Amino acid sequence: MTDETNPVYYQAGKCACGKSLQTYDYVRHLPYPEASAIKYITRHRQKGKALDIKKSIWFLKSILKEEYGEEYAE
Repeated sequence: MTDETNPVYYQAGKCACGKSLQTYDYVRHLPYPEASAIKYITRHRQKGKALDIKKSIWFLKSILKEEYGEEYAE
């Protein structure tokens, strides 16, 4: 049975104590762009595949531009 309110792609894994970690547990204190990049990276295999990696890259590029004034050169 699938849990629609807590799908697997929102779950990050388990800590040393055995507690299931939610993505929220380790991004809640981060600024939105950093939290979003981590969110997309951690769930790409379970949800959005390549699209989630591209979204993460978009957020990382925005951080590079906004915080460091640099454009990402591919």
